[in-house]
Order: sequence, then structure tokens, then C-alpha cells
Amino acid sequence: MIEFRSEPLVARFLRPGGQELCEAVNEVRWDPLTGRTMRITAPGRPVTRPPATPEAIPETVLGRDNCPFCKDLAEVTPGIRPTLQSPRALKSGEATLFPNLYPYGTNSAVICLTREHHVPIQRFSRAQLRNGLAVARDYVAKVQAAEPEARYVNITWNLLPPSGGTLIHPHFQVNADHIPVNRLREDLTASARFKERTGSDYWRALIATERRLGTRFLADIGQSAWLVPFAPRGQMEVWGILPHRTKVADLTGAEMDSLAEGLQNILNGYARIGINSLNFAIETDESPPELLPVRLRVVARSIFRAWYRSDQTHFTVVLDEFTTIRAPEMTAANLRSDFDAPAGLEPERARA
Repeated sequence: MIEFRSEPLVARFLRPGGQELCEAVNEVRWDPLTGRTMRITAPGRPVTRPPATPEAIPETVLGRDNCPFCKDLAEVTPGIRPTLQSPRALKSGEATLFPNLYPYGTNSAVICLTREHHVPIQRFSRAQLRNGLAVARDYVAKVQAAEPEARYVNITWNLLPPSGGTLIHPHFQVNADHIPVNRLREDLTASARFKERTGSDYWRALIATERRLGTRFLADIGQSAWLVPFAPRGQMEVWGILPHRTKVADLTGAEMDSLAEGLQNILNGYARIGINSLNFAIETDESPPELLPVRLRVVARSIFRAWYRSDQTHFTVVLDEFTTIRAPEMTAANLRSDFDAPAGLEPERARA
């Protein structure tokens, strides 16, 4: 029912300084749902990364003096409008949600996750992550009650400057309006097409297939399933899927616990490999038809240090085709131990 399609591309050339004909094999993969292609270049080539130590982050960016989130949030942040039947800010533990001064849509908010200005990726607690999800859920529920047409929701995180983040202080962002982002629109259309063609839900079929194959499946945590996609769109991309939940506004405490646990596992795995920056997103359609489950997607970004290079090349930025030298199966092998799942392939170790 689900086709994992790939095709090798063989490049041939003369060995440097000699006449011997050599080959380099790349691989093109098709996304099983959308048909979008991506490329694995030089699969199996060792991946070398310096460790992401605290000393690698420039001291100038770690200071608190110019950080608005290190000030009294009640004084420096805007308040939620009265029509949402809400206090000025929503709070859960350390997490505080308030409207975004520079919004991306009609209902755009920021969630300050921690009191601490800089939190190394491996030190985020499960409670901090869960509380961030909890205030996002509460905000989306209030928006839905007041503006049902604001059905398209995204919750995102840019951690450190390589991810596009403008502030070091950890924070999520939330947006809900009547226009879906491109990725959500594309997945909605493709999921509807798959269901019409097969009579089945794509996401449940995907989880069942990946669980059976095992090479990219990481673990089940509560009602959530965690896996590495066959044709990723980002470095070391990982998905957490709640197959029986379609709306952020309806998330239960247990479901948020499972998402927070899986996310913490990924953060710990990234840190162990030497990664300190990431993007994450949850996108949903909060209204019928219920075609998409709640999906949390995490992508590793370049290591943040004094002189870091972007991981976005011409292929991604102007050709709209993701490339990586790390096969998804190797990503799964690297992170499986962080999920306490049965060992698969031998994990690749970071090299100094």
C-alpha cells in the first residue's frame, strides 16, 4: 500500500592523478505520500562533527542584558486580547505565552519556555517541554472558541541562530489562522488523495509499515509513535505522531507527556552526537475532515559556534530539493538508544 521508492544515480570519473575509472553512487528517494524527491549524496560516508560544547558558543550571545525574556515579562510583553476570554498571558510552570509583537498571522503568540537565558540542548527537562505544549494547547483552544475559521495551526521552535532564531532565550511560537502553510496544505491534499485511492488512513498505515520494517522506527511512547522518515526534508529529521489525535486543542495530559518525552529523547540524542541547534514544528487542521494526525517534526541544524556554516545549500534554497550525506536508517540507528528501543544498526559515533 505504501511504496518506498528510490533510485541510484551513478557518477563516473577518473581517479585524481590517475586513469582508473571510479564510481560514486547517490540515491534519490520519493516521499511515499507527496512524491517529493530528496537526495542522499555519498551514502555511507563518515559524518564528522566537532562536539557542541558550551565553549563553542560565542560568549557575546549568551549575555542576558539585551534579552527581553530575561526582564519582567508582564512589563515588556503585549497582552492577549479580551475577545479570547483569557488573562493577558497563559502560564504553566516556567512557560508563559503572550502575543507576538511581530506576528506571522492573525493569532500569533510566543511561549517563553524557561527562566534561564540559555539552556544547553541536553538540559531541557520534560516538564519544561510539556508546559510549553500545554500553554500552546490552551491558547489554540481559546482561539478556536472565538474564531473557528482560524483552523490551521502551527507550533514551532527555532533553537539558536543556525535555526533562524533571533533570540537565544528558548521560546516556542504559535500561529492559528484561516490560511494553511504550504507544508500543511500539501500534506492535507496528499492524505485526502491517498484515502480516496486506498480507503485507508495514510498515517496509520505508515506507522504500521515502519513498525513492521523496523529500520527507521524508533519507539512507541504512550499513544505516540516515533520514526525517521524515509525521504526526509531536513538533517536527522524525526517524527512523533499521535495517530488517534487530530487537534492540538484536544490534546490530553498523557498525550502531551508522550510528546515531551519523545522530544526530550531527540534532544539528548542530538546532544550526544554533537548537535546543539534545531527546528521543530507541529501543524494541524483543527476542523473536519480529520485527515492529519498531530505530528511533531524535528530537524537538526548546523552546530552553533563562533564560525558555523549554513546547512542550506543551493539544492535546498533555490532548487527546493533537500540533500544529505546521512541516510535516514543511520539517523534511526544513532537515536534508537535514546528511545530505549531494541538496537538496530550500529550507531555512528561523533568524531572530534
